[in-house]
Amino acid sequence: SGQLTPGPKKYLAGNLTPGGPLKEWDEEIFLQMVDGREHEEMPWGMLRSMHEDEQRALWRFLAAQPARASTVAAGSS
Repeated sequence: SGQLTPGPKKYLAGNLTPGGPLKEWDEEIFLQMVDGREHEEMPWGMLRSMHEDEQRALWRFLAAQPARASTVAAGSS
């Protein structure tokens, strides 16, 4: 988690485990982010087309993952 994305435009891939920023979120905050946030690095708009039950299932899946520390691969900057 937290690796740089491939390609010419580099983004630090978000840590989507409970070891990253999601540790401070709950399901309702996640749904609010999906519903209202626009961000170049995260395809929130794509998640908006999902039914709320699917969005909740996605949150529950992410929240159930083992927490991992964010890291950046050696030599990728």
